[in-house]
Amino acid sequence: MILLLCLLVSGLLFGAPLEYKLLKKFKDTGDVGTALFLLENYPTAVFGNELRIELAEILERRGEPERAKKVLEGVNLSNLREEYAERTARLWKKLNLNPKPLLLRFPEHAPEAIRRVELNRVELEKVLGRLLRKRRYEEVLRHAGELCFYRGVALYRMKRYEEALKVLRDCRDRRADLYVLLSYIRMGDVSSAELFALKRDREDLYFRLGWLFLSAGDYKRARKYISVSGENFRRFFYSAILSVIEGKLLLAYEDLSLAERYARGSFERARVYFWKYRILRALGRKELAFHYLRRCADLSGFYATVARMYLKEKLYEEPALVVKGNPGGRVAKELRAVRELGFLHYMRLEAFRRIEEITPEDVFELVRVDPHTAIKLAVRKFGANSDIYRAIAYPTPFRVIVKRASRRYGVPEALIYAVMRQESLFDPIAISRSDAKGLMQLLDSTARWQAERIGYELRDVFDPETNVFLGTAYLRFLIDLWDGDLVRAIASYNAGQGAVSRWVDYRDDFLFIETIPYDETRNYVRRVLWFYYIYAEKLSLRAVLSFPPAR
Repeated sequence: MILLLCLLVSGLLFGAPLEYKLLKKFKDTGDVGTALFLLENYPTAVFGNELRIELAEILERRGEPERAKKVLEGVNLSNLREEYAERTARLWKKLNLNPKPLLLRFPEHAPEAIRRVELNRVELEKVLGRLLRKRRYEEVLRHAGELCFYRGVALYRMKRYEEALKVLRDCRDRRADLYVLLSYIRMGDVSSAELFALKRDREDLYFRLGWLFLSAGDYKRARKYISVSGENFRRFFYSAILSVIEGKLLLAYEDLSLAERYARGSFERARVYFWKYRILRALGRKELAFHYLRRCADLSGFYATVARMYLKEKLYEEPALVVKGNPGGRVAKELRAVRELGFLHYMRLEAFRRIEEITPEDVFELVRVDPHTAIKLAVRKFGANSDIYRAIAYPTPFRVIVKRASRRYGVPEALIYAVMRQESLFDPIAISRSDAKGLMQLLDSTARWQAERIGYELRDVFDPETNVFLGTAYLRFLIDLWDGDLVRAIASYNAGQGAVSRWVDYRDDFLFIETIPYDETRNYVRRVLWFYYIYAEKLSLRAVLSFPPAR
């Protein structure tokens, strides 16, 4: 009791909520009584599930399986972090708990239960979908049964294209059609791909087929299918891109005017206006070209930022805000205290649980503690167009590390920050679906390769200094590989240099960007360049503009 009173008083004085001081005590000592006190008195704590797992492990090791089982039965697996998957599955099976919750959440750790557990169709699809994401293709083939779509996709991803076709061609699942088309293309059977698309007569398949031909440089076939892919933005925009490639600038302008009718949001309108500007400049219509450049610059995104650079205007205005009240922010102080105890993940959960209490002062304080959380809170609470968000949208955390990495490898600080912002939004513990890790989202294989290449001791890829140094070294490698070409270096950071080397290599960087075959990489390149130019301005650095304006 005396200990609890002391902790309570220290919590009131120093800002750390009592439950987190007690959690820290449990983490340090493994004291069962402290854990049980927390579970009884803080039943809705954000750390409850993980505390139950750690407590159950201790009880099981102490030879108290029934107590461990009772504790573990209270875990809500649907809210459990991926990091706890393996240890939870081991304990769950050892204590012989109901396998269904484990199967639905972490099927890769309980595939043997699929045959034993009664699942409805929705549940089975959920299990198979996760197994696909985890690349457990053999398990999918073993358990998909009559769900032909999942069997076919598993075979496709295993590069067994002929077998995939046999399964998918007769599959009544509408989603299967895309993989039939892709399987034909992978096998080099273009004629069958075209016949299949015509037989299905679906606009989305026509566009995908047209896009595949465009990426391969077969412009005649690309136009044939893109032109019948519906009345929508992408059909008219990429018809315009095809016309630009073929030198038919007037036709490109007409298609852009049609695309403008369907443009949704600032980014799509900016794409239209910027390409109209380029076409009109090429046609000698400088006054009208400037009109569209001006309209583009008034929007947001990659093209709007390039337009402002062409106009020699400031790229990003951070609003000067005067906040009222305590400049530290009451909630932020408590969250900072949680962070300082070593509970970054729980701090983030607490921030969003208490979002109604969050003030601008809290956001400005949190950006110094965890910019990842601050930016997300600002968007959720105040909106992406708010002055609160704009004031913190481009922070410069880990500045000492970034400066050292920049000097050591000759990569601009602005580019390091741009990649970091896009890859992880400054989250040092980020893990992607492909298992990329940390601030710069490095795969283990990439981290090891770079560490060996530069003679760097790799201990913990999540360590901010290690992650930033290895990520920056990789950027330097790619920049050198592409003779200083930032566009292709950035594309390679996302898609791999091997993939980039196989793409049609347009001399016009804007055409190269718009025809990148992978949707993710195309968006990635645009966003990293956008952030790079803004950070270069913010840090008072000279950005390398890959595509100067027409004279």
